[in-house]
Amino acid sequence: MRSHELGAEVMAPILSEDDAFNSHPILGTIAYRLPGLDDLLSVPMNFVSGYEEMTFWISIMIADASGNTQKLECVT
Repeated sequence: MRSHELGAEVMAPILSEDDAFNSHPILGTIAYRLPGLDDLLSVPMNFVSGYEEMTFWISIMIADASGNTQKLECVT
């Protein structure tokens, strides 16, 4: 995830079994739950509570059958 306000890229936790079970990639949807923003950014809660809103761009890393990784992201 890339934060617009902080100008930083944050690696979110790997998809869990529950997330994978609730996802439907063939239909174009992936279910994913994120930890609290303070945990995700490794900062105290009072740091993020000063923001009324934050914008993130999401990309997904996948591994193909041969083990090579590829970054997937939408252009908009």
